[in-house]
Amino acid sequence: MGKLHLRIVALGVLFFSIATNISNAQELKKYEIGGYLKDLQTVFIPSPDSLPWFSDNTLENRLRFKYFPVEWITVNAEARSRFMFGDFVRFVPGYRQSNEKHMGSVDLAWSASGRNSYLFHTELDRLNIDINLGKWQLIAGRQRVNWGQNLVWNPNDLVNTYNYFNFEYEERPGTDAFIIKYHPNFSSVAEAIYVYHEKSDSLSAAALVRINRWGYDFQFLGGIIQTDWALGTGWSGSIGRTSFRGEATWLAPRIDKGQKHSVIAAISGDYTFGTYNNFVHFGMLFNSAGKTENAGGVALFTQEQLNPRSLSRGKVNLFGQYSTQPTPLTTVGLSAIVNPYDASAFISPTATLSVSNNFDFTVVLILFTGANGTEYGGVGQMGYLKFKYSF
Repeated sequence: MGKLHLRIVALGVLFFSIATNISNAQELKKYEIGGYLKDLQTVFIPSPDSLPWFSDNTLENRLRFKYFPVEWITVNAEARSRFMFGDFVRFVPGYRQSNEKHMGSVDLAWSASGRNSYLFHTELDRLNIDINLGKWQLIAGRQRVNWGQNLVWNPNDLVNTYNYFNFEYEERPGTDAFIIKYHPNFSSVAEAIYVYHEKSDSLSAAALVRINRWGYDFQFLGGIIQTDWALGTGWSGSIGRTSFRGEATWLAPRIDKGQKHSVIAAISGDYTFGTYNNFVHFGMLFNSAGKTENAGGVALFTQEQLNPRSLSRGKVNLFGQYSTQPTPLTTVGLSAIVNPYDASAFISPTATLSVSNNFDFTVVLILFTGANGTEYGGVGQMGYLKFKYSF
């Protein structure tokens, strides 16, 4: 039986197991079932606006499954399935290939397409076993490795760097890794990670130590991240009622000696106030390898994971966000990223209505401003409607 058939069988067994256990999950007390259904209707106005508008639709389903065979073992499995049809699939160069590319080193994905009209893609983006033995914890398999402290840019996320413009992937990508953690107390941890790669020049192995002092969490990390040596540090805490976070990573090439050493650093603060849950968030990203002239175009439609070097094209990016809840069921907000060197910006107003406890309706506008060749200019404008039902 070929690899493709094995993947299809594995996915089928997983989904059948989940479906057949939903009815008795509460009775057994050994299962947790959850997920959501989401519909995303998108309109894209490319630059220049004399070009035809693009319309696209994505139906997405996420299934979450946890199994507790014994008290100290948890098996986690999550599948993300998307059915995409419309102009993005037909006309955007590389869009189909980017969405079909599987994450991690083990192919746990399956795709089907109808010429240029649609794309169906499903993948197990979480599949791991979590073993807790007192102060020791072992996690093996596909998982999210979240070492970052900031809410937008995370230079300390060495193996799971997140693309902020991958707007609708709220769970964020996973990676195939083995992690061992030691918890000496409730506020400290030491952990080591090894990421499986087929190629030796893609080796990733790193360690992190996190301690708590003076009301702050401090962390120190280092290792080999594919073609780079990496050292980093970060913190999170508060100044009064204002959250205060920061992190920085130094990357030195270990294989390609022609590549530059880089320092990527981010700092942020956020504050919540008032009876309407007003939330204000500011941040700054510094990339020593970034440009101080026209930075040359954000990758809007890519689904691929980044590395810390590619968090921005410009040397400095500034972030600002404000949101409020005028009613208990309504949230409106505005966020923006500005490159001060090339005077380009990303601006996004949003509004969400909670129709019920598990059904949300969201409207999002995505506006890019700036001259052609700048980091956020020459892209176009986009808007979408999202319906999400959680279960």
